[in-house]
Amino acid sequence: MTTATMDITFDSIATLTGPELITLFNELTGEGVKRFSTRAAGIKRTQAAFQLKVGNESVKAQTATKAKPKATAGVARRKLISFPVKDLIKKHRPGTRRATTVDMLSRKNGATVQEVMDAINWDYKTAYEGIKLLHVYTGYGLQEDANGRIRLLGTPTG
Repeated sequence: MTTATMDITFDSIATLTGPELITLFNELTGEGVKRFSTRAAGIKRTQAAFQLKVGNESVKAQTATKAKPKATAGVARRKLISFPVKDLIKKHRPGTRRATTVDMLSRKNGATVQEVMDAINWDYKTAYEGIKLLHVYTGYGLQEDANGRIRLLGTPTG
């Protein structure tokens, strides 16, 4: 450790300028970092490197943080789709992606977002939003069960 870093304490790292943080970090780690993504990230990384170099137990107690819980595997949890039938349900043009989606969701068992994705060659977000927009644009009601199967409610009027 150089003499410049000997005068530095753990708490004083937060008061250093950006270039001083980078210089100190590079001296402590031997890396060639040119910049940090944010000032807070620079302070955090420099303090962690300082901790490892100095090995002070009181410093370790000051920076102990709670571990974030790991995200669960699989698709992120979301609310189930549930839209009531509107008074007026508009017809759709045959042969369109909307018509394909309506046909799939009108089946007895309905369809999942994945099935719509595969049939129409949409990504997840587009398929999910496309299904939800059936209610907005045409007036169909939508009901999703706990297994992720979405059913269409209502029939076109007039």
